[in-house]
Amino acid sequence: MGTRLSELATSKRFATIARAFLGIVILAAMLRYIDLERFASTLGQLSPGYALGMLLVAVVGRLLRAWKWNLLLRAKNIRTSTWDALQMSLVGHFTGSWTPGQIGGDAYRLFALRRFQDSEAVLSTLLLERYAGLWAVSCFVVIGLPATLPQLLRVSPWLVPALIALLLLVLAIIPCMFSLRVIDLLVRILPPLRG
Repeated sequence: MGTRLSELATSKRFATIARAFLGIVILAAMLRYIDLERFASTLGQLSPGYALGMLLVAVVGRLLRAWKWNLLLRAKNIRTSTWDALQMSLVGHFTGSWTPGQIGGDAYRLFALRRFQDSEAVLSTLLLERYAGLWAVSCFVVIGLPATLPQLLRVSPWLVPALIALLLLVLAIIPCMFSLRVIDLLVRILPPLRG
């Protein structure tokens, strides 16, 4: 038992060091390609009020997303505190920032909740959350499309019909995703994720 605990401690220590090292490498790579003088000049032109407003909107958005996900978890009888959901969401958001399609963030949250031994239910909450976000973005497209139509037509006349077709497809598919039958079908099709 003692050996197993020391192995876990070593593994956690290694993971922490690896994450820190990866963060430093990514930061160094970013700094290599950024003109720091221009970056500082641009930051200097930013209004503190706007910066504070953007920060506030970002924080409130993250809080609402964590709360929404916690509600979805509770609907699947997965009990976790709002604080835990917030922590997992924030770490997941950070992790997802470095992966294509932010899939790393969802993978982290799925991994973090593996203790419930109901990965399918956790996966369904992540899918529902994703599609709810997609639906919200689609609504913003509907609201913003008339204002941007002239610019889109100048860029490419084919872009507007393609965007409208994609939007209609998304809006048609999303309500189906909230159906428990569809979620159950997806869970049966996907390979088991129990670990």
